[in-house]
Parts: sequence; structure tokens; C-alpha cells
Amino acid sequence: MDGLTTAQWALLISLASAVVAVTSLFWNMVLFWLSGSRLRVRLSPMVSIVTGETITGPESGWGKSISDEARRIAESPLWVDLAHVTVINVGRTAVSVWNISLDFGRDRWWKPRSRYTVTGKPLAIGKARLENEDVRLEPGESASVVYDVWPLIQSIRKTKRGNIQIRGSAAPAGKHAKKSPVRQRWKISPDEERIWPYGAESDETDLYVAVWRAVAHLDLSKTYDAWLSVAAFVRRLGGNIDSRTSSKLEEALRSSLGETHAGIAIWGIFPAVLRRVSGRNTSLGVESDEE
Repeated sequence: MDGLTTAQWALLISLASAVVAVTSLFWNMVLFWLSGSRLRVRLSPMVSIVTGETITGPESGWGKSISDEARRIAESPLWVDLAHVTVINVGRTAVSVWNISLDFGRDRWWKPRSRYTVTGKPLAIGKARLENEDVRLEPGESASVVYDVWPLIQSIRKTKRGNIQIRGSAAPAGKHAKKSPVRQRWKISPDEERIWPYGAESDETDLYVAVWRAVAHLDLSKTYDAWLSVAAFVRRLGGNIDSRTSSKLEEALRSSLGETHAGIAIWGIFPAVLRRVSGRNTSLGVESDEE
């Protein structure tokens, strides 16, 4: 070092100054990034069974090994697939969030910012929001919504062919939407009809899902009572369908849903009852005091 000339010392000092300046700039950029609002979006599978119990799976999806609670849930033949989208503000300032939704990928491959994002009517399950409206999140706060996922997938299948990839999405005010990690996206093949891999699947399950979907957005707490009414009605009906079957079913639903909700739910339930009865298998295995 003693042999360095003045010019060489000047060059070393200049290089050291440049390193310090670049490091300071980088650190200030990191502090600026950390000081703002930052969102983390999670998409998790959820399943609800006939008793109203729900269980949420890991973001990576249902694995080959499941917990004791999930194993107990899997014993139920009556279940519904759901999607649970959670948004967390991991930044240091508050942020307004809107359009908490499911992202189905690009609308056109050459338009990365043009994407299929779909929302349904949120379900009041646990702490999930009942309305998908703008929400202000303070640092550390979170918001979540739960969707009945298969009607949304079926709507996308009408316009997108092949495999479907799904991620959670949420849009902070004034910024592009933030999505759940791509490595944890759901992959749905064209012939796939379920996400929960452990529950039984039968005509009984299909009828229960139809009842659940017809009632859940009217009054989620009455889905079980409505199912008991429909199951008892189908057992009594056997294969005898006539012009008064629809009105008789609506009358059976009034005891559990009330007149207004029964008149709405019948439109979703009656076609499923016809499909179920056409199979001539009415042993639904549900006991009810209505018989």
C-alpha cells in the first residue's frame, strides 16, 4: 500500500465513496419500500359439512396426509368445496383494499395486466366478510372472504379451455392487484369436479350441494334444517312425481325457511330433487321428525 501513487489513492477513495453512495441509495429504497403498505394474499381450500363445521386447508392444498380433525370431517358424506381468500397488511401504513377475488390468469397471453378476476357473493363463515366492499386495513390487520368456488370455476370454463389455474387476488388503492404466490396456485383439470379429495361423492352429495347453494346465501344457519326437510320429502315422494310435486316441496321447505325464502330456494332445489328421484334411490339415510 505504501507504494501507491496519489492518483491510485484518489481512485481507491473514489471507489469507496461510490460503494457507500450505492449502499446508501439501496438502503433508502428498502426503507421507503418497508415504510409503505404491503399486502400478502393467501388462497386456501375450505370444506363445509352438513353440521356446519368447516376446516381450512394449507395454501398448498390438501395433502396426502391430513390432521385428525380433517379425517373426522372426511367421514361426512355431505360436504361443499369453498375457497378462502385472506388479505394481510404486512406494511407499516394503513391501506384500502378492494376486489378480494379469485384470479384465473391472463385474459390474453400478450396482456399480462388483463386478467380474469371473478367474485361471487361472499359467505358469512367464521370471521369472513359478508360483503366484498372496500376495506381499510391498518398495519397487521387482515380481511378475508369465502366463496362457493365451483360455480365460479364453471363460469370460467365457458370461456377458457384446458387446465385452469387459480390464485387469490386483492387490489390496494391506486396500485395493481396483488396475488397469492404462483407456486401455491390451484390447478384444475377440465374433468375435475372437486377440490376436497377425501369426502364421499354420490347422488346424495349432489342433492345436498344443490340444497346448500340454494339456501346458503339466504340464511346460512338454515342449510341443515332445509336439508332435513328435503331429505324427508324425497323419501316420502319415492318415484311418484306429478304436477303438484313442486308446490309440495315448497310447502315442506316453509317449515325450515319461511314462506319468502322457501319460494326463492325452490328454484335451485327442485331440479336437483327431480334428478335424484329419477335415480329411484331414495334411501338418503337422514332421520327427521317431519316423517
